[in-house]
Amino acid sequence: MTPGLVERSDRTARFLGAVVAGREGYDVVRHPDQPRFWFGNCVALHAVPEPGSLSRWRTVWDRELGPLPGLERMVLTAESTAGEVPAGLAEEAHAEGLELEVDDVLVLGTLLPHPPPDGVMLRPVTVEEWPLVVDIHVTDAADDGREDFERWAMREYARLLERGRGRWWAAWRDDLPVASAGLFRGDGLGRYQNVLTHPAHRRQGLATALIAAMAASHLAQAPGDPVVIVAERDSSPARLYRRVGFTLAATALSFIGPVPPRPPG
Repeated sequence: MTPGLVERSDRTARFLGAVVAGREGYDVVRHPDQPRFWFGNCVALHAVPEPGSLSRWRTVWDRELGPLPGLERMVLTAESTAGEVPAGLAEEAHAEGLELEVDDVLVLGTLLPHPPPDGVMLRPVTVEEWPLVVDIHVTDAADDGREDFERWAMREYARLLERGRGRWWAAWRDDLPVASAGLFRGDGLGRYQNVLTHPAHRRQGLATALIAAMAASHLAQAPGDPVVIVAERDSSPARLYRRVGFTLAATALSFIGPVPPRPPG
């Protein structure tokens, strides 16, 4: 089966510690060293679940990933080329104790330039500047207690960058990063990751300008490659990306719920 845009682009930006096992109809993704990485420990379905099948997929997850210690959430993922969520799927998920999250899979069409505000420079991050970028991501994660996880994630991104798998950019103001994002390459496409604007500098067009500048640089080197970004449906980031020229290409579905209790012993 030909993988969809989400799977192809996920492979492009997948952390080096990932363990992926292919099965009939699904893949199992594990990050044994990081149980807090919900989407890094999941069952990725090759197709949208058929009506009435979520109970069976919960059982599959429990068999494949339930024994791993420390997991905080059960996660099943799927991708649909349709723009709408299949009828009845949200209700079935709710009945199974799962929350259905819907994301837009967006692909760049015609790039619409967005110059940065005065006094802001857009450019790749150097190795020496990397700790400054890590700091704004970790600080932002402190609001919900994710600092340790974010430090780990940024280390993993750095490992990918060291291997030439992509570039990390920032918007700079007074020699400090105020917005940041990565763009990874592989399998004939590019995938944005971890787009962030410092809270004190939001609503100034920084992320829009940064995403546009990164896309222009990427397309100058690989003009035929699709450029992919994933955002929560109907969210502010999704609307922002559309202003750069991204259009809807697919729908990503995530079914998230509590980890089934394990029997004692």
